[in-house]
Amino acid sequence: MSTQAHYDVPGREKQPIELLRLGLNDAEFEGYCIGNVVKYLLRHKQKGGVSDLYKAREYIDFLIRSNCRLPILDDDE
Repeated sequence: MSTQAHYDVPGREKQPIELLRLGLNDAEFEGYCIGNVVKYLLRHKQKGGVSDLYKAREYIDFLIRSNCRLPILDDDE
């Protein structure tokens, strides 16, 4: 997973998803991710198309990484 340039802020070392993971407990983070998966899946035909499907998959990947206790973002991917 790559970082998105529009989230880069000078002086901030972490991406928003990383800050959310640090600030939420496991259940809250899971709910946040699942909510976004559902949102992107439900709207993909009317709004974002395949792009929304990729976004849903990204949130599924966040869930997998969180459950495996891996860093949410891996700059090597």
